[in-house]
Amino acid sequence: MFSSQSQPEMNNDRRITPKDILDKFRLLEKRVLRSQEGLEQLSAFIEELPIGILDFDLETKRVVGLNRALRDLSGYEVHEAASMAPKDFLAPECMDLMKNRVARSLKGENISEHSEYAFYTKSGKKLWCQLAQRLILKNGKPWRILAVVQDITYRKRLEKARQEGEEKFRNILENTQDCFYQTDIHGNLIWTSPATAKLLDYALDEVIGKNVARTFYARPEDRERLLETMRSSGKVSDYEVLLQRKDGTTVWVSTNSQYYTDENGVIQGVEGVFRDISAQRRAEKQLREAHAQLEQRVAERTRDLEEINRDLKEEIARRRTSEKALNDSENKYRTILENIEDGYYEVDLKGNFTFFNAAMARILDCTPDELQNLNYRKLADKETAGKVFQVFSKVFKTGKPFKSADYQLVKKDGTRALLNISVSLIRDMDGGNTGFRGVVRDISERNAAEEEKRDLELKLLQAQKMEAMGTLAGGVAHDFNNLLMGLQGNVSLILLELGKDHPTYERLKKLEGFIKDATGLTRQLLGFARGGKYEVTTTDINQLIAKTLEIFGRTRKGIRISKALGDVCPVDVDQGQIEQVLLNLYVNAGQAMPKGGNLKVSTRNVHLDETFVAPHGLKKGRFVKTSVTDTGIGMDLATQQKVFDPFFTTKDIGRGTGLGLSSAYGIMKNHGGVINVVSKPGKGSTFNIYLPASESSVQEASPEAEGVEYGVGTVLLVDDEEVVLRAGQEILKILGYTALVANRGRKAIEIVKAMQGKIDLVILDLIMPDLHGGEVFDVIREINPKIKVLLSSGYSLDGQAAEIMARGCEAFIQKPFTVEALSQKIKAVIGS
Repeated sequence: MFSSQSQPEMNNDRRITPKDILDKFRLLEKRVLRSQEGLEQLSAFIEELPIGILDFDLETKRVVGLNRALRDLSGYEVHEAASMAPKDFLAPECMDLMKNRVARSLKGENISEHSEYAFYTKSGKKLWCQLAQRLILKNGKPWRILAVVQDITYRKRLEKARQEGEEKFRNILENTQDCFYQTDIHGNLIWTSPATAKLLDYALDEVIGKNVARTFYARPEDRERLLETMRSSGKVSDYEVLLQRKDGTTVWVSTNSQYYTDENGVIQGVEGVFRDISAQRRAEKQLREAHAQLEQRVAERTRDLEEINRDLKEEIARRRTSEKALNDSENKYRTILENIEDGYYEVDLKGNFTFFNAAMARILDCTPDELQNLNYRKLADKETAGKVFQVFSKVFKTGKPFKSADYQLVKKDGTRALLNISVSLIRDMDGGNTGFRGVVRDISERNAAEEEKRDLELKLLQAQKMEAMGTLAGGVAHDFNNLLMGLQGNVSLILLELGKDHPTYERLKKLEGFIKDATGLTRQLLGFARGGKYEVTTTDINQLIAKTLEIFGRTRKGIRISKALGDVCPVDVDQGQIEQVLLNLYVNAGQAMPKGGNLKVSTRNVHLDETFVAPHGLKKGRFVKTSVTDTGIGMDLATQQKVFDPFFTTKDIGRGTGLGLSSAYGIMKNHGGVINVVSKPGKGSTFNIYLPASESSVQEASPEAEGVEYGVGTVLLVDDEEVVLRAGQEILKILGYTALVANRGRKAIEIVKAMQGKIDLVILDLIMPDLHGGEVFDVIREINPKIKVLLSSGYSLDGQAAEIMARGCEAFIQKPFTVEALSQKIKAVIGS
């Protein structure tokens, strides 16, 4: 039909459109059917058209004509196309549409609507075309279909690319925890991401249309300040505001916001992104605030290209619009990805990275070049890689997204990062699975903070347990010391009455030794109970270490002892108690090395920070660290957690009291210090003690007095224990003093009033049932400001006793005391 070489008439002002072709055909139709000349004119017109024309015979259901434009597009010549059925070149999904239109044409219907077909060229390339047709009748019956064929493949590709871009954009919004929003010029919410509704505890449809200032701002005036800042600066970045949830609770967010305009530059409202920063504020700024920036959202989306009967100029304009929308969509997509802190990734079906944002590379500590095409298995151990593979497999089989799970991946430098990962499928234009995409968040710091919190809670619980047990131990030691005082007093009286040649003298001396041993046991209990220091002096810890090591070395010659003593600061300590701590640690090390071994003691100055000292209730600063290390059997974790408990021992019955390390713990606590242990079974143990550094100079020790000191004067003994009163009164008489006694605080006050300044010394018990020793001290000092007081207690010099000493009390003596100790204290206070 298209064989004539004559030229068709052309419109000189514009290009030929499908409408021109069909209009021209209507003019020629009667002549085409009446004469051969008309047929030749139409054939010539169609052959030279720049748009494809197809002639389809309804009787044979074969193509009988292709013009030059369609032959160039399809690659088929007329005779080739005439030998093919429609199923040979049409895409399968278009066959039903073609059959329907042919059937309608056979019934005489002249179909006016346009349709879209996919067909295969001679080279096998798949193209999309838009088809407009005209039914030709012959003798009043359907004869031919004349179809105008327009190539729309490029437009279809643009539409698919836009759809994929929007799918990626939706996937990001649904998986990220950043909240995106857009309001109109009046502040009413017209669009937001799902994360917004979740953060504010609303359903998504509940928040749309709400005025943000009245509904979501805890302080509406904050909204005005935000708008004022944007009016002056054009936008806000990292701007913090307080929002209100549905239930009335509040949440701090950081927002990046700006005005958006229409195509004429007129402001339409505010758009931006915000993120929950409550956790960072609550964590005392230990976690850094998230800095998320978001570029301007694309103002409008591409309109669907639905109209198909436009001229070529309009088609070109639609193409340009589609290309611009695609570029804008990609820019928006990339802007969001590059400004969120979460990592976004895409991998192929083999697990190789094909696309990712900068945050993803930063989280995995890789450069973009290193991460491109890298397989995820290279970033995980075998077990983790297997788990991730199972997730990918499940998503591939079910098609359902995998919301989130935590996995450990290995960074380039070998360190491990704990990551929260989501996974969903990527599909191509035909719906086939091509890979996976998702969002990754690094939760390593959050997990470390949670572990640190649990560790601090365990330390606090241990400190509270030790404090409670210490209180109990202190009470037991106090009562036991009162009993020992009665025994010591009576033994001392008998020894003073008997000569050394008396048959029972040695037995009494042994009994006194037993009392001394028992006193040592109560001192350990008081040490654990943080019962106070007896005599604090500024000391060189290295001298105490040298002295105690010399004593210990004589008893365990099978142990090799070494020292690494640094030039350390002085410490303010009770030397006797610290010697007790050191000897307990040496003995403990020796018992851990029954067949011998190495014992090393080292010292150095350290600075302890807030994190280290906080669980112990101390202040950060300079400390002197002493480490005692052995090569013994070591301890497991369960033993280490109990090692400072009173009466806990791993020794056989009868070989230890279980008070050595617990008293060391109490003594260190009472000195404002810390003791801890590091050990592994079979690897030995290291006990570390930390004492606060002193600003004072080391004090030289004064020589101790020996023997019984006799004297004269009047002494008032105040104690609620009858056995202590009786023994103490007899001892005072033997020492040459006039002894007065009072078993209650009020009784003592009455005696002081009655004696009118004739009492030289009051020996005052600290704990009594009616009045506390401190109250008695204050009253008798009001009666006689010059009266001298010697404070006595089964507890040590700490707490209440120390407060009384600070108010002017002359001296302190701890029960049980010997005749010699009492006589020397009295002489030191009142003189000869």
